[in-house]
Amino acid sequence: MRWFDSSLGLSISMNKLIRHDLTKGNLWFTADPHFGHDAIRKHCKRPYQSLQEMDDGMIKNWNDKVGNHDTIAVLGDFAFKDYAKYLDRLNGAKIYLVFGNHDNYQEANKVDPKYGFTDIQENLSVMVDHEEIFLSHFAHRVWNKSHYGTWHLYGHTHGMLPEDELSLSFDVGVDCNNFTPVSYQQVKDKIEKKKAAIIAKYPDYFNSRTGALRILPIFREPDQVWITKFNWDKKDLEQKPE
Repeated sequence: MRWFDSSLGLSISMNKLIRHDLTKGNLWFTADPHFGHDAIRKHCKRPYQSLQEMDDGMIKNWNDKVGNHDTIAVLGDFAFKDYAKYLDRLNGAKIYLVFGNHDNYQEANKVDPKYGFTDIQENLSVMVDHEEIFLSHFAHRVWNKSHYGTWHLYGHTHGMLPEDELSLSFDVGVDCNNFTPVSYQQVKDKIEKKKAAIIAKYPDYFNSRTGALRILPIFREPDQVWITKFNWDKKDLEQKPE
């Protein structure tokens, strides 16, 4: 499904899938740098004394990790303005932007494609190392193929959303990752750790034949967790309290 905004010249897929080959460069993720946005520096109590110090610090952190042959996905809220100025200082052969609520579509789209974003999408999925990862600015309870064990990365919350122990997802925003992009290997290590903990606690919800983890959190109360259990043969659903 696609929509086209003629005023911006953008053709956007609602869930575009890209493929990344790790032999051709590393893959990184980040969200919510808010370059040039001093109000966010103050609101989030970032450890920088000025806007210039924040911008310079995050650009250094980015370039210390991301190489010129690498790919990075920014999951929203890239900059307050002057996108071209910041893109010109950042490493990366390919830089994907997933729209955030503070992103300026016209500002992002007017950057020369040779020096701007490789692609701009509302949501994006990436296939890497036989894993599919759903990327969005906002955290989702469910997402494309989540019941088949796909992963989900998000931003927006600036580290203030409690992490869901039953969800193969987490916040890659700068505020909870030392203002530094997160590598695919870091994502994989964290997701595999969460997956192992879920399987240990709920072994019946792991399909050993396919390797898929079919857990769908649907209800929460302080003293109770309800989960949806998939019956592998009948494909019917039953709700089961912990």
